[in-house]
Amino acid sequence: MKRPILSMLLSVLLLLPGCTQAPSGSSQEEGLTVLATTYPVYLFARTVAQGVEGVTVERLNTGAVSCLHDYALSVGDMKRIEGADVLAINGVGLEDFMDDALAASEAPVIDCSEGIELLPALGHEGHDHDTEYDPHIWMNEESAAVMMNNIVHGLGEVDEGNLERYTENGTAATALLPGDDPR
Repeated sequence: MKRPILSMLLSVLLLLPGCTQAPSGSSQEEGLTVLATTYPVYLFARTVAQGVEGVTVERLNTGAVSCLHDYALSVGDMKRIEGADVLAINGVGLEDFMDDALAASEAPVIDCSEGIELLPALGHEGHDHDTEYDPHIWMNEESAAVMMNNIVHGLGEVDEGNLERYTENGTAATALLPGDDPR
């Protein structure tokens, strides 16, 4: 049941037009760089920041590991974390491998799991998580909506001038989530 929801959610987000790359001619220093730790968080952040001039959303490249608990930060990752203006994390202990890097970073951290009713962790095919709660929070449409809302408010705190645009983008994307059909 979870796989169709994720597939539908990711399909909807990928269908949204536009990219959030910094406009040509502007430097990284002039804009806002958001570094997301997981692909779902990256998609949500990219969607929320869509069309906002000067905002670049990047994903921490964790390679082909099946679980972030198996990942160790590289020197390149550390440089990207250091260069980010905002860090967007999944939360729920999924990024425990980044604890030291997050503590050393001066960038604000958007914890996308804030306000989500967490479910107990269950082992699933291939691996277990070392957390008490299931970190796959994006698999539930209500939780996905909360994650996007956390990104909207997190980006709005750092970039108040674009809060209205972040809110519009987040509202439009949330309306496309399954389960929000008013019929």
